[in-house]
Amino acid sequence: MAQILWCNLCNRNVTPEKKFNWLLFIFLCGIPYLLYYTIFIKPGCPVCHARNFSPMRADELGKK
Repeated sequence: MAQILWCNLCNRNVTPEKKFNWLLFIFLCGIPYLLYYTIFIKPGCPVCHARNFSPMRADELGKK
């Protein structure tokens, strides 16, 4: 299960995710991009795409 973290930029609890770029995958013939994706790409906020996280804040769970 993915870890829920607090995004410091958009001030909400989110589940960080990686975005796979199919265009680069096709142009780089697959293998180099897979290595780049697994080693260098860090999970980001799905809302604002920032990579600045803190531990989850329990007081914000369930709010809209």
